[in-house]
Amino acid sequence: MLTAPARRSIPDSAETVTHVSALVGAGWPDKAIRAQLRARRWQRVGRAVVRHNGPLTRDEHIRIALINQGPRAVTTAFTAAEQFGLTGW
Repeated sequence: MLTAPARRSIPDSAETVTHVSALVGAGWPDKAIRAQLRARRWQRVGRAVVRHNGPLTRDEHIRIALINQGPRAVTTAFTAAEQFGLTGW
């Protein structure tokens, strides 16, 4: 369950898992990002920033792994098939 301040800090259209540089590119000042993390409204997992303070979903875990592994990272095998909508295998 997200706290009210954490919920307000995430626009409806925003990715919940991102990289600090993407936030800065979207206009977030470094100081504001640090304030969100320090207030524990957001979580830092390696190089990824999770823009809520609740439990992580499977998709968020995958996105965190991709961010932390770098720009050439991809999902493969069953995870990739699942992300492309394959079911019943």
